[in-house]
Order: sequence, then structure tokens, then C-alpha cells
Amino acid sequence: MNLDWIRTIVPVLHRIKLSKSKSFYLLSENIKAGECSMQIVSLSRETLRQVRLEERKQNMELIKANVIFPVLLVCYFDGKLKKEWADKRDYIAVYVTAYGMTKEKVLADTPIKAGTGSAMPWSVLSFLKIGA
Repeated sequence: MNLDWIRTIVPVLHRIKLSKSKSFYLLSENIKAGECSMQIVSLSRETLRQVRLEERKQNMELIKANVIFPVLLVCYFDGKLKKEWADKRDYIAVYVTAYGMTKEKVLADTPIKAGTGSAMPWSVLSFLKIGA
């Protein structure tokens, strides 16, 4: 027996906050009114619970897909130089942090041409334009 209509009506009953027992009673009376035997139809409170859970999961996925939560990232450098002895160049650490993060993360160690204050931001900016 085709019971697709149960999968469409149970979420409606859930949205109007009808209890499981009242929903079960309402659906069983509709099945009986349709001259079907309750032994043929596999309707139980567990079936209602599963359909309600499926509907909640679908709603949750729709909300996740359609709502954009802004994540504000802050990228900064601290101005401390790191020396690499192999190629004898100065490096500067680029950090990223966001609201809710307990620790900052090191995004990269980018090389700089000179250890001057004007060369540091240009090095970070060129790294961010190129990407990691």
C-alpha cells in the first residue's frame, strides 16, 4: 500500500505541535476511514518519530545551506623577524585569528627583502594576494 501521504502529513502535524499520541490517533482513524486494515499498514509511534526526525534533519540542512554566518578573520603580523640560516633571508610570521578562536594560527612565514618597517607590510600583502 502506498503510504507517501503519511510522510507528507506527519511534518504538518509536527509543525502544529500535535503530540505523538494524538497524531497516531488521527492517522489511524484516517486509515480506518479509508477502509484499510491497520495490520496491513505499518504505522507506529516509532514511524512517526522517524518521520519527524527526518523532517528536522531536512530543515536543519536547508538552514545550513541558506544562512550565511559571517566569519570575521583578522590577519596580522607582529613585526618579529625570524632568521633562516640556510638562505640567509629574514622571514615574518603572518597570523590569523577569528572571533571565538582561543589561539591564533600561523598562516605562513613569508620572506621579506629587508627588515625595515615599510618592507614588512608589503611582504604580507604580496603573500595574501598570491595565497598560501
